[in-house]
Amino acid sequence: MSATIRVVVREKPAVAPVANLTVQLGDVVDRTFVASGDPVPAWTTSGLPPGLTVTDLGDGRVRVHGTPTTTGTSVVTLTATSSVGSASTGFTLLVQQAPVFTNAADVELEAGVPASVLLRVDGYPAPTVSAAGLPDGLSVVDHGDGTATISGTPTGGGRSVVRLTATNGAGVTSVTIAATVTAAPQVTSAPVAKVVAGGAVKLTIAAAGFPTPVLTLEPATGAGAAPQGFVSLAASRSAAAALPAGLTFTDNGDGTATIAGTPTTGGRFRPTVVATSASGVARQTLDLTVAAITGTDVEGDDRVVVGDSVDLTFRAGGYPTPVLRVVGLLPPGLTFTDNGDGTGTLRGSATIPGTFVVTIEADNGAVQRFSATIVSAVPTPTPTPPAPDVDEPDTSTPADDDPAPDAPEPAADDDETGEPTAVPDELPRTGASALTSLVVALGAILLGALMVRARRRRA
Repeated sequence: MSATIRVVVREKPAVAPVANLTVQLGDVVDRTFVASGDPVPAWTTSGLPPGLTVTDLGDGRVRVHGTPTTTGTSVVTLTATSSVGSASTGFTLLVQQAPVFTNAADVELEAGVPASVLLRVDGYPAPTVSAAGLPDGLSVVDHGDGTATISGTPTGGGRSVVRLTATNGAGVTSVTIAATVTAAPQVTSAPVAKVVAGGAVKLTIAAAGFPTPVLTLEPATGAGAAPQGFVSLAASRSAAAALPAGLTFTDNGDGTATIAGTPTTGGRFRPTVVATSASGVARQTLDLTVAAITGTDVEGDDRVVVGDSVDLTFRAGGYPTPVLRVVGLLPPGLTFTDNGDGTGTLRGSATIPGTFVVTIEADNGAVQRFSATIVSAVPTPTPTPPAPDVDEPDTSTPADDDPAPDAPEPAADDDETGEPTAVPDELPRTGASALTSLVVALGAILLGALMVRARRRRA
């Protein structure tokens, strides 16, 4: 008797390890996995992201396919099962997305005002954000979660092109935005200027702010300072113009303006510059001094005798009040003092004879020289009267009929001063004594005339 025995050998399922998979959002996934074993195992899966499905092909193979619809990291488990056992394998599925800025738009900020602008970026893994070209005072902070903040306090006005960059494992994305920082206008140039009447002038007025301000002059409501001195400059007091006559104001269209020309009048002027833009209005009052010498003169006696006192006053008018100083050397014995009011005095005593030119310089920014000529004369010496002639005594007895000697003539009055003028005794008619007496008489007359002239000049 015999028997047949059928032996069926079964094999547990077995699967090979598989590699992790990285795809981009929107990419198609189609992957097949194989399991061995007898009987043929059936497949089950878990952890598939949305958009992917699994199809058991019935021959030990399984197909994972589809298009992921969300980003992220998924741990997918595949299990092959039969009547004799099961085996599993798995892999990590990374669905990435390249960075995409979702709110990158132009921004408007204000200088000096704290700012905070939030940026959002889609993408997986979470992108990092950087920025280049930010206005001064601003920086970007990446929060590590796909967001970043531009923050800080902008320090100046202007328009900047900012490049934003987001980076992750899926790629790099860059966009540009415009960052506009408005700034209120401000006149930045120095408000004080000093020029000279009659000289060429070119002053630059500068302003800051954004948008670029327009510069104008405010209409004059008052007058410039009246000049000082001897010449009237009525135009410098005119309220019809904000600038001195001869100067013009031109806006250059770039935040600057030019005051140019040749001023014809002196004085102090206070024009107001107005800077205007969409961000506001600013004003600055300038202090413009136009220096001018308006007149000079010298007062006093410039004809003296050695030993006499000298007292001359030099005067210069203008705006501002001129400073007076000596140019060159003064005659010995004389000193000059600036009185601080546009006048100066030359005083002292003439010590030597001669003709001296004293030059004075008046300076208030404008410079002018003027002079006086001093003539110092030698005093006329007083003549020594001659000794009288001694005649031989006359021993004869005059006859009764000799005439009596003539009586001396009375002193004659000076026709102009009323003071007496010496009249010499009757001159001898013969001999050397007659010549001597004549010389003495003429000298006395000349001395008297000189003394009268000197008194008149001192009066």
